[in-house]
Amino acid sequence: QANKDTDGTLAANSDTKYASQKAVKTYADTKISGDASSTDNAVVRFNGTTGKSGQNSVIIIDDNGNILPTNASSNLNIGSVSFNVATERDLLLTQKLIIQPYLDINMVLSDDSNYAKKTGLNSVQVGLETRYEINKKVMPFMDMAYGYNKGVQETAWQKASSSKNEWFYGAGIRFKF
Repeated sequence: QANKDTDGTLAANSDTKYASQKAVKTYADTKISGDASSTDNAVVRFNGTTGKSGQNSVIIIDDNGNILPTNASSNLNIGSVSFNVATERDLLLTQKLIIQPYLDINMVLSDDSNYAKKTGLNSVQVGLETRYEINKKVMPFMDMAYGYNKGVQETAWQKASSSKNEWFYGAGIRFKF
């Protein structure tokens, strides 16, 4: 019991004394302050710049991990339906020289988000990779592709951007272990 510290301020700052449960609780209770009541499962946000005062936010996380608005005026609205199609095929010119055409399509069918609205054809990339398999572990390659990327609508959270069409080029060495 000689090493037990019951001081709720933990002022001793000792490596040899150990705070009692009550002292730790008293100390922790004084470190953040806020409203006398709170909303169950509400995300706490700071009130002011001291980092010691908290308040409720309009976001709650339910016991299943779902993020929900606390009232109808909140602009949190999560939900989208999308799909991605990607395909590629190896075509052998010789046993070691291979070309690989590929296609990658992303489409958003429904986007109910207020933060990043983007529906319809989102992006398309079509390309051709050429590689030479020195062996199954070392493969230098060159890649050329053409891509389309749809811009986004302006929201309170993002600036509007226009669609882009551009060429992509690349070269490298692929190592497999």
